[in-house]
Parts: sequence; C-alpha cells; structure tokens
Amino acid sequence: MSKDMTISVEPCEQVYAATGLLAALPPRRNGATLYVCDFDNTVATEDVGDRILERFGGPDWIDWSLRYRRGEIGSRECLTRQYESFRADWDAYRRFVEEYELDPDFPRFLAAVRARGHRVIVVSDGVGNYISILFEKYGIAGVPVFSNYGVWNGDGRVRLQFPHFQPACEVGCANCKFRHVRLDGSGRKVYIGDGVSDQYGAQAADVIYAKDRLRDFLAARGVPHTAFSRFADVIVAEGLED
Repeated sequence: MSKDMTISVEPCEQVYAATGLLAALPPRRNGATLYVCDFDNTVATEDVGDRILERFGGPDWIDWSLRYRRGEIGSRECLTRQYESFRADWDAYRRFVEEYELDPDFPRFLAAVRARGHRVIVVSDGVGNYISILFEKYGIAGVPVFSNYGVWNGDGRVRLQFPHFQPACEVGCANCKFRHVRLDGSGRKVYIGDGVSDQYGAQAADVIYAKDRLRDFLAARGVPHTAFSRFADVIVAEGLED
C-alpha cells in the first residue's frame, strides 16, 4: 500500500463500482441517521487490541504495527503477522479484557440515539472478540458489531477470520469500514473514530468526529471534521442532550 493511496476513498470506490454495488445502492431513508463508531480508543477508552498484543503477542507485534501505520502493509497482513506468535488461553484472555473500560458517556450516547429513532453500529479493524466481552460487562446489547474475530485452538493459538475483507482491494484493510458506511441505506451518516483504519470509512460519511491520528490525517488534507475527546462532546454537538 503506497502512501498516496491514503489520500482519498478512490481505491474503495473502484472496488465496489466494479462489483456493481455502488450502482445499486439502497435509497436513503429520510430522517434516519447512522452513527458509525470505531471501537479501540473511541468506544473504549484505550486501544484494547494493542494492550492485548502487548500482553499475549510476540515482541515483534509493534514492528508490524509501525509498518502498517507507515502505509507499507495493510491491516489484514499486519494482524496476520502479529497473531502468528499470539498465545493465550480463553479464560486468561477474558480476565485481561475485563479490566478495560468503555467511554463513560457511550451508554448515554447510545440511549439518546435510540430514543430518537436513529442507529448505532460499531466497526473495528481489530480482532474484535474483546468487544463482545466488554459490551457484556457493561450490559450493552443490540449494537451490530462488524469486526475481524479469532477462533481459539486448544493450545492457546488463535485462527483469524476476516469476514469483511475485500480481496480485490489493493489497500488491504482487514475490515472494509468504507463498505459499512457507503452501502448502508440510512440517510445521514456520522462517523466517529480516531485512527489509521478509520480514514476510508470516515471520508464516506456526511459528518466526521475525529481525534488523535484520524484528526491529524483529516486536518492535513483539509477534510472537514469536528474534533472530539469523548462521547460527551458528540452528544452536545449532535444535539442529543435530554
């Protein structure tokens, strides 16, 4: 993946135009807003995926992560390489994940969105088994989650699954966030995220809330967005206060 391919969503558009999906988009539903939320360092207060690799991955996990951030490889290759040396039994993994927290205002945000008849989905380019664990911890149900996931073997190894990977895409994202935004039939699309994996999905939305690397990426390219730190900021900006 070359650096100049991180500028626009053109590679994503080309893939889906070739499939005919963009020509057959569902009609937008008037009045319905879709809130598309990244998980790590967005819905969660930390990058849980990275913390897991620090604990259970091999010493080279950060080298692969840096190569991904520099645009040298896609996230699917990055995760595949990182998980070659991952070892953890499920119980130890679950106990570790349960130590982490969600943004304290996310449940309030979710309730406010639902009360107004809108929708929330979570899109993650990590190995999202930990999302289910943390949603269960917080009693959050009914939120569609689109992510990669792992299947545990008896020896602590994990076999990765990439149900939202697009083989024809030269960018190499493990989970195509662009697809979840662009091909949904909702009316207004709002993207909330923080990182490298959000740049394509965010630019397919009508409104973007960004922090950290995503904010820097968009600002450097003059892409309109609103900076945020936590979901309390989004609640105010979106007029979701009670």
